[in-house]
Amino acid sequence: MKRVIISNLFILFTALSFGQKLTLAQKESVHKIMTDIGKDDQKYRWQLMLGELDSVKLDSLKKLPDQVKFARIKKVMKNELGFNKSTKDSILHLQNEIDSLNNLKFLSVINQYGYPSFKRTGSTVSSTLILHLVSETNFKLLESLFKTELYKKNMPAEEFAKWFDRCQIVMNKKQLYGEYDQQYPCVENIKISNTERKKIGLKKLKNNDCR
Repeated sequence: MKRVIISNLFILFTALSFGQKLTLAQKESVHKIMTDIGKDDQKYRWQLMLGELDSVKLDSLKKLPDQVKFARIKKVMKNELGFNKSTKDSILHLQNEIDSLNNLKFLSVINQYGYPSFKRTGSTVSSTLILHLVSETNFKLLESLFKTELYKKNMPAEEFAKWFDRCQIVMNKKQLYGEYDQQYPCVENIKISNTERKKIGLKKLKNNDCR
């Protein structure tokens, strides 16, 4: 009897979730939360990437041509440029603490309002934020939740697939959907990938381009 009640409650919850539409007040509230998360998400990230704490110099570095900027980022990551390792570790610790708080806020938003996609909230922050949640631990924790949001049509298929594929790459596996690197989609089996893409509403891949 208990199992039947739980099953019925799950069906009711799912039905309500599928029909859930955010009110204007809810959209504005979620948009503000996501905007704040987005600002915090970038609080120290540029400093870490470009190896510069001075705000004026940092703004100048951000305006460098992409090729020059990426070359600098590469050197900073190798500790060949920028501030010393001790300073870098201290800033990284601060950013990691912010990221942990942001992740909790983000999950709270999803649990209360559903996945905050651009279509639902007018905010693009979630599409960037999820690409920071790509460790094996995050994958195990979030896969089921994100699939639920995908099937509720709260989470866009492209965003889910890109997140899923990025996680696979981090775990030294090939992409399933071929969505993270769209220019050179590298999958294990293109037939299987196209079957999985079709299930979530994505178009077929034409090529399997592993490099």
